Parts: sequence; structure tokens; C-alpha cells
Amino acid sequence: MKLNNKGYLLVEIIVASVLAMTIAYFLIDLTLNLKEKNDDIYVDTILTTDKVLITNQIMNDINKYKLTKLEQNIDTPNIVDLTFNNITKRITITNDENKYIFQYGEIDDDGNYYENTYYKEFNSILDVNDPTITTTCYQDNEFVTCNDTHDKGLLKINIDAYTLYSDINYGITIEIPYNTKELTVVAPSPPEIFTPTITNITETSFTINAKANSQSPIKEYEYYVDNTLKCTTSNETCNVTDLTPGKTYTVYVNAINSYNLQTKSNSVDATTIKKTTNLYYATSSDGSYEMILYRCDEDGTSCNRLTSLRGFVNNIGGAYEPLIISNKDNLYYATSTEGSYELNLYYCNSDGSNCKNIKTIKGFANNVGGSFPPIVKINDQNLYYASSTDGSYELYLYRCNLDGTSCSNIKTLRGFANYAGGAYGPILELSNDYLYYASSTDGSYELYLYRCNLDGTSCSNIKTLRGFANGVGGSFPPIVKTNDQYLYYASSTDGSYELNLYRCNLDGASCSNIKTLRGFANYAGGAYGPILELTNDHLYYASSTEGSYELNLYRCNLDGTSCNSITTLKGFANGVGGSFSPILKLTPNYLYYASSTDGSYELNLYRCNLDGTSCSRITTLRGFANYAGGAYGPQLNISQ
Repeated sequence: MKLNNKGYLLVEIIVASVLAMTIAYFLIDLTLNLKEKNDDIYVDTILTTDKVLITNQIMNDINKYKLTKLEQNIDTPNIVDLTFNNITKRITITNDENKYIFQYGEIDDDGNYYENTYYKEFNSILDVNDPTITTTCYQDNEFVTCNDTHDKGLLKINIDAYTLYSDINYGITIEIPYNTKELTVVAPSPPEIFTPTITNITETSFTINAKANSQSPIKEYEYYVDNTLKCTTSNETCNVTDLTPGKTYTVYVNAINSYNLQTKSNSVDATTIKKTTNLYYATSSDGSYEMILYRCDEDGTSCNRLTSLRGFVNNIGGAYEPLIISNKDNLYYATSTEGSYELNLYYCNSDGSNCKNIKTIKGFANNVGGSFPPIVKINDQNLYYASSTDGSYELYLYRCNLDGTSCSNIKTLRGFANYAGGAYGPILELSNDYLYYASSTDGSYELYLYRCNLDGTSCSNIKTLRGFANGVGGSFPPIVKTNDQYLYYASSTDGSYELNLYRCNLDGASCSNIKTLRGFANYAGGAYGPILELTNDHLYYASSTEGSYELNLYRCNLDGTSCNSITTLKGFANGVGGSFSPILKLTPNYLYYASSTDGSYELNLYRCNLDGTSCSRITTLRGFANYAGGAYGPQLNISQ
């Protein structure tokens, strides 16, 4: 390393320079911080001193003279007059563009100040409010609103003042004990507010309505629910959302007028509508094709018999179930009159009353035992149904009003059927914003999955799906499910009973294979698929380990990880090809499943917590089976 002419190495010079610059920067920053701190202290000292001086000016007069009248003009609230015996002194707060002016002193008959007026100008850093006058009276060791029976009171004059850089109130607060019989107080009064009313009550929301009288306009209302501020607005209504169904809330409102005087209303209780969950199930009494429809509370109690339902059955193994669909307001069911492939669709109140036959819908049936039912789905706005005209595998999809009126044909859907009695229908899934359907082009086991607008327009082909089919009439469809975040589908690669489960974006992009699901199939033509159900938090699936009628039920994260085993589900299977699957249903609060103990047509229905714990048995459900291989299971639907 080269030395300079004084014998220092170059590196020593560089290090010394860096240290010198660092120390200089530190000293400059410290000096600036100290200056800012001193400026703050200086401003604080000046304002505090002014506050004391102004307060002393007023208090000296109050102590020296007898105060007989205090008046604040409603039209000019920045002026307060204090009358002492035969003289009147005035407080004036003037807000100019660049400064605030405080004046206090004696005035003449024309309202002009004498020369000895206390006068103070403040620059624009200070925000000064108009004076507010409040009176309270003393009774039973506490301050109360004054009336004619009180004589001891406390008068307060408040002039709030704040700076831009501090939340300290540099304003004036004058407290004057007074006899209400000897002092006249004329001042703007706080608003009078009425007890709020509650309207538009739903399960998760309501509207608060406020009303107040005031000498000056109401500047704003503050709406509180359980002591939490929900709205601050000049409007006389506040819409409160995201509430809990069936919960009682305490509501009150503060009304604040242009003088910044406020009044709190009386409290009122408001109870949201309790979310009614109806459990509907249809069960056979003796294994016949006729089922009895019941409506119960969500825990399976208080059940009422509604009607008899019949599915479709023929003498060559063809069969499909009656249908139950519901929301919180209405019940739909579809039933055959005599076991034919034609079902009458009814629209009823949720309690099963006032039923109207709104449509006749037909499923598919061929002459080798293949069959699948028509489709009925609902969302908040519309009824969708897909029906054959003549029992073929081609179904016409309609969108209607919820009562079945104003129907429009939006698509033609085709199912699968082979010559061994294997068949399954097209798939229809409704999400919040989209309609998904999977349809065959020619009756093959391969279905093309589309996503469309809810009116059936702007459809995009996003996947090709395959179900299961063997040579002895066993079959089950692929699976399509959605929640608010993802699209899930399960598809076979070669028509086997093994389906690969994928999770995708709602548009079908970015798909990941997260599980392999297996259904059941035997050598007599009996078969049913794996089960998939979703919430917005978890994925539930039931899958066979080796193609048996026993499915293992799991709950996982939405990406298929962290799966926990819940229970084992068993469906029905006999020796002539008759079969139906166990049942799995989810609500926001509970998991329901129905399972056979030994593969018989009798299933035990349970309700559990969503994690599969604390299960309680509700009832026994029975499906239908005949000696020709025709079978369908009991039906379960839970409305919310």
C-alpha cells in the first residue's frame, strides 16, 4: 500500500473520511431534531400561556361581579354575552383566512368593544371552535338535566382549540357554579333525538332509522350497535350488515348539530331473523319405490310428514329417484305418478303447503336397463331444469323464474349410455356468477365441461371429463363442484373406477392434481362413485380403497393437504346389480351422513360437527331395490 507524504496509508485516509462524514451527519440530524423539539415546546408554551391569560380575564370578572345573564345568539354562535349587573362583556371568536382572533371585553349599547378589550391573534396552526354552553344541575350527588325543581347548577363555557401537530386541547373551559333562579341562560340547545326505529330486518342485516329536532341543522348522526360505531353520516338511516342470525343487538344513536352539541338517544334492541334450517328426507317404509317425504328441524326433531314420492322403475333394471330441492323459502319436489320415467315437478312453501304442479320433466331410460333422472337446480334468482322430451339421453336445459314461469331454453345436454345398461346423465353446477355444465356429444362416456354466464351465454369449453363404465352395466359420472374460490373436477383417464381429482381457478386454469378418488363396482353391475363436497374452508371426500362398497370419508384443506379421517361410509349393493351410494351433505354448521352398516338398503342418518366429532343419530332411511337390478337411495336435502 502506498504511503502519502505524511506517512498515512490510503485506506487510513478513506476510513477517517467516512467516520468524519458519519459524525457530521449525526450532529446535523441531532441539531435539526433538537430544533423541531424546541419549536414544539415553544409553541406549546405560548398557547398554554395564552389559555391561562384568557381564562384569568374571564374568571376575574365572574369573581368580581355578579353574573345575571349568559346569552349566545343562535344565528351568531361565535359571540357570547355575559351580563354583570349593569355592564355586558362579550366573547368573540373570529375565523379569518389566515388567523383566528379572540376578543373579550365590555361592549356599548351598539355592540362595539371599548378600548380596553383583550385582543389576541393566533396564526393558522390553531383551529378554534365556536363556544358551546352547557348546563347541568346537582341532585342526589350527581349531575342531571335541569328542570324547574332544581336550583343548584353548573354552567360550562367551552371553546375548544387544537393545533395541527398535537391532540392537546388549548382551548378554554370556564366552570361556573350558579343558582338557576338567579341566572338566565340563553344558548343554543342540544338536539332532541327520538328513540331509533329498526326496519328491513334480515338474518344478517337491518336498517337503523334516526330522527332529531334541533335549533340548528343536524351535522351528523353516529349509529352504534352493541357500543360499536357503525355509521357516521348526515343521513337519517344506516344499513348494518354482517350480523349474526338470531342475535339480539342493542342500538342507539348520537345526534350532533352544527353547534357540535350532541344528544344520545334511548337504546332499542333489534333481533336478526333466526336462520331457519329445514331438513327434508324421503324414505321407503319397506324397500319399495314409494317414499314418504318428511320435513324436520335441522337436528332431525319435530318432523312432519308432507307427501308420498315415487321414482322411476321398470322391469329390466332401470330406475332413478324422485327429487327434493329447497331453499329457505320454498320446497321443490318431483315425483312419478306410477313409476314411469315422467316426473311431476311441484313448487311449495317451505313447510310443504300451497304446492303447485309447475312442470312435467322426463329422464332417460333405454331397453337394456340404462337410466338417469332429469335435473333440477335453483339459485337465489332462478329455477333451472333439464328434461328429455321422449326418454332419450338428450335433455333440454331451461332457465325459469323460481315459480316455474317465463322459461327459456338455453342449452341441450346429453348424457352417457352403453349397450350393457351403463348410463349417467349430464352434469349441471351453479356458482355465484357462472353456470357449469358437462355434456356428451354422442352419448359416449366422455363429457365436455363448459363455463357460461348464468343465462347460458358466453360459454367456454374448459375440460374433457370421463366417468366410469364397465361391461356389465356398472357406471358412475365424473364429478364437478365449485365454491367461492375454486373449481374442482374428478375424471377418469380410461373409464376405470379411479378418478383423478383436480383443483383449478374458477375459469378452469391453473389446475393441480390433488387426489385420486375411487368408486365402487362389483361384477353384477352394481356401482357408485366417490363423493366430493365443499365449504369455503375445507374439502370433504369419500373414496374406496379397492373398489369395495365401503368409502373412507376425509376432511382436508382446500388444496387437498392435512386430511383427517372422519368415518367409514357404506352404501347398498345386492347380487343382481342394484346399488346406491351413502349420503354426505354439508351446511355452514354441520355435516350430515347416511351410511349402511352391512351393505343393506337401510342407512342410518347422523349429524356431526364439521370436523366429524359429536355425531348423533337422527333416524333410519331406507332406499328402494327390486329383483331386476333397479335401485335408488333415500333422499336428503337441507335448506338454509
